[in-house]
Amino acid sequence: MAICQQQEVVKELQPPNRFYLNFNPIPMLHGPIPNTSEYRIGMEVVGGEQFSYQIAGSYLNKSILVNALAGDSLRNLAADYEFPGFRFQIQAKYYWLKLKTETVRDRMIPAGLYTALHTSYAAATWKPKDLNYPRQDWSNFTINGLIGAQFMIDDDFGIDIFTGLGYKENRSYLTDTRNRVTEINIREELGGALGNYIGGPIKITMGFHLTFGVL
Repeated sequence: MAICQQQEVVKELQPPNRFYLNFNPIPMLHGPIPNTSEYRIGMEVVGGEQFSYQIAGSYLNKSILVNALAGDSLRNLAADYEFPGFRFQIQAKYYWLKLKTETVRDRMIPAGLYTALHTSYAAATWKPKDLNYPRQDWSNFTINGLIGAQFMIDDDFGIDIFTGLGYKENRSYLTDTRNRVTEINIREELGGALGNYIGGPIKITMGFHLTFGVL
């Protein structure tokens, strides 16, 4: 019993992590731009007892669902194309209710209920492999207000669950083999409810991150 108590005291005296990696596998099925997969890694940096800052970078490419769900003809056509791109995100979080506050160490761990301001920019280009034209360039800009809750097991592992509402702007341009550029009407291009949502300005966010303390 004495040894366990001593270990707990030593642990409480150790400073908590300041850097946390976060990861979500779901965007690998659907990225911020239609028909893309997103491979993302992010980092949350503790700025104080109630503030943290988060950045994330992503590589985009053709959705893995194209091969999984498309018919043979579409799959064969898509095999000759690529959809490379990137995404960058930044976020500021304010923890207005911390889950544990007994010690200084507890207060510095990013766990609790929070509000956040989040912004993101992504771009990707659909084009034939080894060729630059014809091509379709897509961009996605968003800014959101979020509310969420992050739960941590000590400061080693946790889950961040969030939702929010904001503004988005999707744009798409087609460049033909003569280098003529035409803006695409996204609502007409995608059609139906999906086209109206992606072409519209309202951004609805729901998601989660797995969080890992690293340093």
